[in-house]
Amino acid sequence: LAETYPLRAQDAPCAQYFPGGMKTSEYRESIFVGYRYYDSFKRAVAFPFGFGLSYTSFEYSNLALSRDEISDGETLTVSFTVKNTGTVAGAETAQLYVADQKSSVFRPEKELKGFEKVFLQPGESKTVAVTLDKRAFAYYNVNSKDWHVESGAFDILAAASSADVRLKATVQVNSTQPEATVPDYLASAPAYYNGSLQNVPAAQFAAVLGGPIPSGAVDKSLPLTLENTLEDAANRSAFSKWMFDGTYGLLRKGAAAYPILIYVCSITQTPIRILQCVSAGVLDERAGAGIVRLMNGDPSGFLLLLQSLPHILSNLSNISKILG
Repeated sequence: LAETYPLRAQDAPCAQYFPGGMKTSEYRESIFVGYRYYDSFKRAVAFPFGFGLSYTSFEYSNLALSRDEISDGETLTVSFTVKNTGTVAGAETAQLYVADQKSSVFRPEKELKGFEKVFLQPGESKTVAVTLDKRAFAYYNVNSKDWHVESGAFDILAAASSADVRLKATVQVNSTQPEATVPDYLASAPAYYNGSLQNVPAAQFAAVLGGPIPSGAVDKSLPLTLENTLEDAANRSAFSKWMFDGTYGLLRKGAAAYPILIYVCSITQTPIRILQCVSAGVLDERAGAGIVRLMNGDPSGFLLLLQSLPHILSNLSNISKILG
C-alpha cells in the first residue's frame, strides 16, 4: 500500500482542517502526513503504509552498512537480503527507513528513504542495496533556508511495512554545518511534539508557519473567473446558489454509490478552466464564459450557453469515447 488506511476517517491528523476554507486549506499537521503521524504517535490503523498480502512469506537478514560513521557530505550504502521462505513464487517490496535517534526539531519517528520490489522463487534470495546521501538524514532548516543535518546517531531500518521493521543498524552522521541555528518549537508549538495534531491551536500553527495564518474567507466583491469552481458560486448570490444547488442535485441524482459521489465532487470542485481542458472539446470558450457569468449571478450567461449548444451537442460523443 502506498497509503495508510486509518480505522476511521476522523483518525486522520487533517480530519479537522481538510478541505478547509473557501480560499485556503491549512496543513496544520505539518510534516506528519500519513505513516509519519500514525507511527510517530503510536496510533492504531487498519492497514499500515507499505503493507501487502502474499501467498508466500519472506525473511530479511544480513543488514550491512558500508561504514559505521560518515559526514553528511558522504554517502552510505545499505544492503540486506530478502529470502522467499514459502512454497510459491512471490514479490516483496522491501523498504528502508531512516530514524533520527535525537533531534532538536520535531521530526517523524522514521522516514522512508528507499525501496525495491524483488521477485523471488521459493527458496530464492536476493540482496537489496540502497545508497543514502545527505537528504536521507536532513530536515529543512527554516533559519538557514537549506537542508541541514544535525550530528548524531541515525537508525537504519529494513522493513516489510512502516509497522513491520525486520532489521536495524545504527550509523553516526557528522554535520558539516554544526554551527547552524536549529529552530526550536517546543515552547511555541508543543502539539508537534506530543501528537495533539488534530487540535493544533492557531497560535501554534502560526509559530510553525512563521507568520499570521492567511484568511480562508473569499472577498465576494471580486468577480468569479475561469479559475473558480462551481462550488465557489454556491454562496455568491441567490441566483448562483440556485444554479449550484440545481447542478449539484442533478449530478447527485441516483449517485448513491461512493465512487460516483467522488466524480460529482470532482466536477463541482474543479476550476472551470480545467473542466474545459478535460471536457474533450465539449465546453468551448463561449460555454466557459457563460458558466462564469451565471456563477456571478448574471443570467446573460444562458445566452452564451445557448449559442454554444450546437457545439456542445456535436462533441458529446467525445466524452463516451474517453470513458470507453
